[in-house]
Amino acid sequence: MGPEIESLFFEPVDGHASKALAKMIKFGDSAHWTERLRSAWTVFILSLEMRMPEDLEILRAKWPALMEAWSAQAEGRYSNIRKEADPTTYREYRSLLPPSEDEKLLFDALMKMINNPTLGQFINNMFWDVIDTSAAGIQLLTSDRPIIRSNGIVGDHGHIVIPISPNRIFAASNTIAARATFKSMPITQLINEVNLRVVRSAAKFVYSTDIIHQDLICSNFGIEQQPRQFELSIARFIKELTGSAGK
Repeated sequence: MGPEIESLFFEPVDGHASKALAKMIKFGDSAHWTERLRSAWTVFILSLEMRMPEDLEILRAKWPALMEAWSAQAEGRYSNIRKEADPTTYREYRSLLPPSEDEKLLFDALMKMINNPTLGQFINNMFWDVIDTSAAGIQLLTSDRPIIRSNGIVGDHGHIVIPISPNRIFAASNTIAARATFKSMPITQLINEVNLRVVRSAAKFVYSTDIIHQDLICSNFGIEQQPRQFELSIARFIKELTGSAGK
């Protein structure tokens, strides 16, 4: 990531999210959510699914298809503002842009996908809980891929789970039934399942406060990595652009 996108986009996102995290750790399930903090935490969750080095590689690989959809969507607007000396089509105009401008467009697309209002509002509207696991005396693990989610969060059992401290779990559920599953699960079972999923999803690092989980980590590290949400978001973004172009 370039320094500009880090300072202009990710630093504010991380700053607001850190306030939300501090509130969850301090107040647990009694935390009061303002609209701003709730949205900040949602954007942070989405950013974790789209800001890793491999995500940028995915974006660069999909960039030609994305730009083709973007160009088709932009043709109408371009024809309305085009001057006589300008290239005839937006595609021609784009082909003349310097590489630095193309790179800027790439990062603009990245930020739009992370700050997706439709997906963001959906997550904002889920049932949110902070589960205190301290009574079990077993520490939660985290990793460089800490988000546990269902295969499609819009389903009846759709959920997002993230260990946010050694004894706190953030859980967002799409339905009351999915929420009840987390609420009714014995704490030890929940911890063990979260730790197992976090370790299996890890790419390079797992973080622990002690070595008690060493065997679990060594035997399960990285064996069940989830598909990156980023690919789904790029496909959705292309579909949205193509749909707009056809209207």
